[in-house]
Amino acid sequence: MSIITNINDIESIRYSGYILSSTYYHLESMLKPGVSAPDINRFCTEFIRSYDAEPSFLGYSGFPHAVCFSLNNEVVHGLCLPEKILKAGDVLSLDLGVDYKGLFTDMAITYIITEDGVDRTCKTHFIENYKDTKSADTAFQQTLEHNRKRELLDVTQKSLARAISILKHGARVGDIGHAVGSYLASRGFGNVTELGGHGLGYKVHEPPFISHSGRKGTGQVLIENMVIAIEPMVTAGSSGKVRFVKNSEFGWDEILSADDSLAAHFEHTFMITKHGCEILTKIPHDKVLPVKSVVFQDL
Repeated sequence: MSIITNINDIESIRYSGYILSSTYYHLESMLKPGVSAPDINRFCTEFIRSYDAEPSFLGYSGFPHAVCFSLNNEVVHGLCLPEKILKAGDVLSLDLGVDYKGLFTDMAITYIITEDGVDRTCKTHFIENYKDTKSADTAFQQTLEHNRKRELLDVTQKSLARAISILKHGARVGDIGHAVGSYLASRGFGNVTELGGHGLGYKVHEPPFISHSGRKGTGQVLIENMVIAIEPMVTAGSSGKVRFVKNSEFGWDEILSADDSLAAHFEHTFMITKHGCEILTKIPHDKVLPVKSVVFQDL
């Protein structure tokens, strides 16, 4: 596990989080019907590299893309395949990591795609003091099916918020699992317990494994300056079971809900403090990094 006390490394991991959050900030305007997974992958790669960083998933354990692009019943590790083209009604989860000077951050957001873009902004997930200026919902967005999708995203975000509320020096990994798992059980959604959060900082993945199910007062103790990622993955079906489907071209397993129900995924990277935590992937609105190159305007 990474316990980061060097002041230069702390500043570098903060900047890694700035790059990652800024990528999502600009990326959201691209998310609309007709945009393909390779389009998204190219933007993420080029934006991150424009800030002298690297997309940390690219090449990790053989993963061939910068971003995990998971659609509808795909829970996580979705590939950026050319046939994946967004359409209205899709539920899209994007999982992305940044390596800046050897300091790693990790983040995931789920969106609902509409005819005009995304259903409602998720910038409040990663941008402080952001005001939503989108127009009122369309009739399409008022269907029962669409509202169920909204509920799935809302419950997943709130389960992460429950975990954030208990983070501090001296808390335990089991406390995180209990906070997430007990809330999801109360709402009737599926908790994907075969996967979980993890330590990070000097590597993409480090101990401890952070289950989203657990008992209070058990597991690894959280220590001040320890860096972790918490990332509840939730299915609309109540079982939370998943299946691994190998892509023969890339030799990589995409992970889908076992019952083919919709899935959502939200994640932040945290540094534990004495009395709480610093969310490294949530930044002030005025700290968003700009797009540097005109190449992105054509995407």
